[in-house]
Formats: sequence, C-alpha cells, structure tokens
Amino acid sequence: MRAVHFSIPMLLGCLLPATSYAEPTLSYYEASISSEGHERHGYANLDWSDPDNVHGDLCLMSGDKGAKPIKLPLRGTNQKTGELSLTIPPIADITFPPQPFVLTRIGDFPLFELANKKVVRWVSYGSLGDDSKLFEVDLVRIPSELGAVHYHSSSGSDDTSYGIMSDGGPDYRYDLSNYDSLTKEEVLAIEAKRYPYISDGGYERGVVLAVLTPDRLDDLRSFLVEEAGGADFEKPSFDACGAPYVQVQISVPPLLEFYYARKIQLTGLVVTAYPNALGAGPAFDSLGIADKKLADLFNASDIDAREKDQQLWAMIVRNVRAFVQERRPEFQANGTIARLQRGGGQFFAYRIEIVGPALSECSRNRWEKLLLQVIPQGIFRGDVELIFQFQDGFFAPGSLDQRPDASRIQENRIPDGSLERLQELLGGFLGARGFKQSDDGTPTSSDVACRL
Repeated sequence: MRAVHFSIPMLLGCLLPATSYAEPTLSYYEASISSEGHERHGYANLDWSDPDNVHGDLCLMSGDKGAKPIKLPLRGTNQKTGELSLTIPPIADITFPPQPFVLTRIGDFPLFELANKKVVRWVSYGSLGDDSKLFEVDLVRIPSELGAVHYHSSSGSDDTSYGIMSDGGPDYRYDLSNYDSLTKEEVLAIEAKRYPYISDGGYERGVVLAVLTPDRLDDLRSFLVEEAGGADFEKPSFDACGAPYVQVQISVPPLLEFYYARKIQLTGLVVTAYPNALGAGPAFDSLGIADKKLADLFNASDIDAREKDQQLWAMIVRNVRAFVQERRPEFQANGTIARLQRGGGQFFAYRIEIVGPALSECSRNRWEKLLLQVIPQGIFRGDVELIFQFQDGFFAPGSLDQRPDASRIQENRIPDGSLERLQELLGGFLGARGFKQSDDGTPTSSDVACRL
C-alpha cells in the first residue's frame, strides 16, 4: 500500500457526519506508517467495545534496511466521534512526534487501490517541526465481505482487458482471455511490440496486485512455483493480524504482467488480480539499442523464454561490465557483478549487485555495494528499450586489496544524489556505445574514468 497525502481542507471536506458511522466492535485494517522517507506497511486490528480502552495489534511486514517483521500492541481511546487517540510503541528507523496520535475518520477511500471499493480511513498526518520532515499513520478498514471488486475500470472491462496504444491513443480493447491459448513465448513476442494501456501514467513493470483471503496464500504461492517463471510475493506477517482479506504485490517477469494477471485470475484463489496502474507523471527515462539479433529473438514465438532471458542478460552485463571497468580499472581484480534472482529465477527482471572499488565517487580506499535494476520495456521500431536505475547503494572504508565484511558495507548508505549522478554517467557511457536516449538530456561520453 502506498501512502497518500491529503491537505487539511480536503480532510475536513471528507469528514463523515457524526451520526453516520460506527466502527464495528472488532475491526481490521490495512496499515501504513511513514516518517522522513521511511515506510512500513502491514495490517492491524482494533477492539472498539470500550471507548476508554480501544486496543489491538499492529502487524508490520519487512521494511527497508533489512527491517524484520514486527507485531506491536496498540492502545487508545475514542472519546470524540470521528477521532481516535492512539499510542504506537517505538519502531526502528521511524521517528514519531509526541504521542498519542490523533487519527481522523474520513470516508470513500479506495481499499487496496481498488477502483470500486471505497471504505473508511483513519489518518494522522503532519510534520515533525520541519515541513520537510513528515509523518503519517494510516488505517484503512477492511470489511468482512468485499463482493465483486476490480482494479481497472474502463468501458466495463473490470480487470478483464486493456487498451492497445498507438501514436494517437488507445485504439481498441484486448481481452485477457486471449492469453488462454498462448504460451509465455508467444505472449512475449506479442507484448514486446505494442503498448498496453490502462492509465495515462502507465503501469508498474514486473508487478501484479492481487486481493485474496489469507487462507489461500499458500495455494497461490504453490501455483506460482509451478508456473516456473520466478514469480513470488511477500506473505503478510503474523497472519495479517486476522484481516479477512489481504493484498499482495506479486513480482512477475516484466512484459508478462497481463499474462500472469489472467493466469492468477483463473486459479479461483483470488478476488481479483491486475497490474498496478500508476498516476500520470513524468515518463521514465529509457535507453534503446538497435540490436537486430535480440529483436528477432524476442519476436520469435518458438524460442524458449529462458533462452530469451539469458541472451538479454548477456547483452546487459556486457555493457554494465564495460562501464564499471572503464570507471575503475581495479575492479576487474577485486570486484564482482552478480545477478540476484528469486527462487528458480525470474525472467526479464535484472537486479544486479555490484561490489568492488567505489563507483559513485572517486576514492582510493572505499568499497561500495550497488543495486542496479534493468527492466526491458519492449521492442519498438527495431530497438530493444531498457530502463536502468540504481536503486540503492552502501559503502565502507577499506584498502582495495582486502574486501570488507558484508556487515560493514551495509552500515553506510550512499545518498540518492550520488546514485543519480552515477546513473547519469552510466547513461552517457551507454549513449557513447550506441544506445539511444529517450529524452536526449544526458550528454554522451565514454570518458567516465576516475583519476586518482
């Protein structure tokens, strides 16, 4: 679940009349807590039977920086209609203002980002004395019965179709049922050449959202294992605090999001499943390379998906290794470049761990661990288009002849600004090697070497 910020006037405008709503005695919630850029998500339950002693549990899933799942007690009061005073125990890396939090009730909030399910939300939102340092606590109530729900709502499609994009906009609807007779390889050959459309902001690559009851989670995971594409999800911790429904973000091979959504729908294990629509905003910067061999490979429906995955990986790692070697010649003797994969290996999702002499800055005695993600966008006009993004990075001081312990490297995070500059260098370097830049904003240059 992603945090959504509302202005105070909007909140006041959405408040329900005092007599219109009473929280069920035992209620369940999708929970989100964020502070200064750190977010934790999970589920919660609250017993409202005594207004002077509202109590329950908060069950958070794993978070960034290796944060473990945690279950915490919640205590509060409901002395005033539409307000909940709530106290939350300390959570690592989350900075709280003085407690208790005062959460306000608002209505018509979309549960699990569903297009047609609006519920009650309790929220506390403000600053920590500095407008740049914000915190937010969200509890979005999960009803005992959902009924028929869907993520996508366009011309009555209800998670069963999407639009096909042309230069002038969506041309026609494509029914997901068309995938029923197609193999992964045939779908790849189709999807690599067109623009599925579900919103002006596009959709999140490599992700399918699904809503289901917790007792079906193990069956869903078993199905994904049998599919053998490396798709997987994080199971909600502590039985989701007893919530009757949960949402999971399923990591699937890019370019196969709609194929997997359809396959998951057909299992009967979920209430609904569909790719995650994104709000309109700046387009991703991408790089394309004219590679006829790769383009023909992806367009061929008789070639195994694993073979396509390996050929694309060979091209990606060849260019990444060239950049790393040009920037730090010492890397070859001491560094490593490895692909991180889930389970049996997820196709077309390239998460690359780069460990060796510092790349984000030119320093003699510094090691870095970088996580670079590369996602294929498709084959457009003969070009293989890819997104490159440095997602995270860590560093530790140390001489280049001795690699620091992994725990030491994890102690120091590389600032986002440094990762963005490194990404610009990578884009310029790849541009000099024949890649085409979508925005033409980054100067091409093969001169990226550190001069120590």
